[in-house]
Amino acid sequence: MRGGSAMLLSTCTKEQYYRIDTLPDYALIDAIGLTVGQTVYVQTRGLFHGPTVIKKQNRHYAIGRELADQIEVSEVEADELL
Repeated sequence: MRGGSAMLLSTCTKEQYYRIDTLPDYALIDAIGLTVGQTVYVQTRGLFHGPTVIKKQNRHYAIGRELADQIEVSEVEADELL
């Protein structure tokens, strides 16, 4: 597998890039255009079960903890971003 080991979006380190590995079947996912294999930037991660804010194509999205707990991601290494 490329990059780091799989983890949940809700447990990611902020200010890092991650590749989406799995997504739940949820209408909001389609509405914001998240897809498996896409790279996103985790800008902040909510304290006390708050939302995780991701950046995708110069847009920011707040993903609630319950949904972020269902999205599996892998860390993207710097050389993969080139």
